[in-house]
Amino acid sequence: MKLRQFEFLCMLKECGSISRVAEVMYTSQPAISIAIKELETELGYPLLRRTNRGILFTERGELVLEQARIITQAVERINHISACSNGELQGVLRAGALPHLCNTLLLSVQNELQEAYPDFTLQLEGMETPVLVKMLERESIDLILVQECDFDQDVFHQKLTRLRFEPLFEDEMSFVTAAGHPLLERQPVTLTEVMEYPFTIFGDGFNRFVMTLTQDTGYPSTVRRFYETVRMRRYMDHSHAVTVLPKRAVIHGNMNYHIKFQPLQLEGLDWRTRVGWMHSKQPLTQAEQIVVEHLTQQISNPEFSQMAPV
Repeated sequence: MKLRQFEFLCMLKECGSISRVAEVMYTSQPAISIAIKELETELGYPLLRRTNRGILFTERGELVLEQARIITQAVERINHISACSNGELQGVLRAGALPHLCNTLLLSVQNELQEAYPDFTLQLEGMETPVLVKMLERESIDLILVQECDFDQDVFHQKLTRLRFEPLFEDEMSFVTAAGHPLLERQPVTLTEVMEYPFTIFGDGFNRFVMTLTQDTGYPSTVRRFYETVRMRRYMDHSHAVTVLPKRAVIHGNMNYHIKFQPLQLEGLDWRTRVGWMHSKQPLTQAEQIVVEHLTQQISNPEFSQMAPV
C-alpha cells in the first residue's frame, strides 16, 4: 500500500471523477486508475463501481476511504509540524483557492516564502469553493481563500459556527461573455437582453446574485455547469452563453487563455463580494500566521492593485 493511493481515494470522494482528480493533483488519469486498481488487487476486493451517476464507492470502499482519511490526515499533521529553528520556517502547509486566486495571489505568496524559507513548502490547490470547504472541514487542507458570494447566506453563517472567515478585499462581479458576443456591440445592455442567452457557471459554487435573479425574473431557469475551464470557454464561445465572474478572474483568464472574456455593462448593476481566508476555529499555527501576513502584504502590493476592479 502506498500513501499516494489513499490520497487518490480521498480526492476522488471530494471531486467525483478521475478526470477532475487528475486536474487537481497534476497527474494523469491512467496513473490514478492504475494506482487504485493495484490497491484493489492487493486488498482482494473492488473499492469503486461505475454507474450512470458517476463513480461510487462500494460498501468496503467506504470503509477503506474512512481509514484512508485517517492516514492522510495523520501524515498531513506530521508534514504540518512547522517550527522556527534559528529563524528558519520548516514543514508543509496546504492552501487552496479558486483557480484565478490560486494562480495569482497564492502563487505570489508561495514564491516569496520559497525564497525566504527554503525548507518550507506551501502546497497549492486550485479548486471551486465547495470542494475546498469540504476539504477544510475534513482537515485535508489547512487554509483556503473563498468568495462570500459562493455561499448561500444561511449556509455561510452556519459554516462560521465551525470555521473562521477573515475578509481581505472586495471584488466586483459582472456578467461576462466571450469576445465577439452580439451583446458587446450594444453596450450598455439591459437584463432583459441578457436573458435571451443561455447561462453557465464553473463548478458547484452558489452564486447568490444569480439565485436572486432566478427568484425575481426566472432567469436563469437552467444552469449548465463545467468543471474544466477550457471546455467552459469553448462552450461560451460557440453558444453565446453568459456567466458571472469576478473581474480579477476575467483579467487573469484573459492573460492565460486563447478565448477571451469581456464584461457586459449593465445599467444599475453594482455588485461586490468579499474575498477572504477561511480556517478552522483552532488558533493559527506559526506557518499559517506567516502565510496570512504575506497575503495581507500582497493585497497592498502595487502589482496586485493593478489587477483591482475598475
